[in-house]
Amino acid sequence: MKDRIPFQSTDRIGPAGGTPSAEKLGNGRGGFTLVELMVSGVLLTAVMLVTVPTLYRIALEHRAAAKRQIALAEAANIMERLTARRWNDIDDNAAKSVAVSASARRQLPEVKSILRVQNGSEPDSKRITLTLTWTGRFAHPNAPVRLSAWVYRHGGRP
Repeated sequence: MKDRIPFQSTDRIGPAGGTPSAEKLGNGRGGFTLVELMVSGVLLTAVMLVTVPTLYRIALEHRAAAKRQIALAEAANIMERLTARRWNDIDDNAAKSVAVSASARRQLPEVKSILRVQNGSEPDSKRITLTLTWTGRFAHPNAPVRLSAWVYRHGGRP
């Protein structure tokens, strides 16, 4: 019996009782291969090719929405100034005297306002229509902002 070789397991047991890691056995890798780096670079490039134009488009839409907000606020201010006048003073001459503010002119390229004062369908009423237009990117006109108001003589319908 002394000739027998003692049984040895092919599994190695690490210090914590489990199997040792692949690096300790010498058959693992320590880093990335060139192919893995190239694949990750191609994937990153593909993601960037989709993301960058989308972000650019979102930024353009945000700027256009901000300019539209400025135009809406300016239209409301112009209409407020015009409707605050006395009923007899609201006419085409008064419409010509109301102008776009300097702040709006700086922020909206080539802004133009069209104001019309018409007699309303009811007696003692006037309809005021304001249209603001401005140019956008590459000198293309944006959709105009339109605002209408009705003004009634005191004693008339509110």
